[in-house]
Amino acid sequence: MVRPQLRLQDEPLNPQFGGQVLSSRWHYFETVFRRDEIRIYVYSPSRRLINAWKAKGTATLKVASSGQTLVLPVHAATDS
Repeated sequence: MVRPQLRLQDEPLNPQFGGQVLSSRWHYFETVFRRDEIRIYVYSPSRRLINAWKAKGTATLKVASSGQTLVLPVHAATDS
């Protein structure tokens, strides 16, 4: 018997911090836009919050009003 592969897009996650949720093949990401920062929370496929203190990368944002594209570094927050 062959089981169909689970696609995270088919299993939506309710945001825990009031952000917007997207999914990749292996993780959910909740993005919270605050006045002075952008926070990205990472969840496992089983919807558990992951300690992402080793997370590295960039976030690419496009400003709708100006069309400007910003590429910002991603790093672990020093506080919660």
